[in-house]
Amino acid sequence: MSSRLNRARLDHELACRGWTASDLAAASGISPTTISKARNGRPVKNKTLQRIADTLLKAPTVAGVEALMEHAEL
Repeated sequence: MSSRLNRARLDHELACRGWTASDLAAASGISPTTISKARNGRPVKNKTLQRIADTLLKAPTVAGVEALMEHAEL
C-alpha cells in the first residue's frame, strides 16, 4: 500500500527543524531520490512514510522558528 505526502506540510516540518530534504534523507536512511519523488507528489510505500514520520518526531525543532515562518494552510 502507498500514500502521497503533503508537500507543504513536509516542507513546514523540515523548516521547523532547519533541515533540507537531503538532511531528512540522511537522518532517515531513505534515498534522496525517494525523498525527492515523495516531495513531488509520487506515492511512497507506507513503510517509507512511517520512517519519515518517525525521523521527524525524533528530531528537535529550532526554538523560535515558528515565529519567523509565514503561516500558510497546510
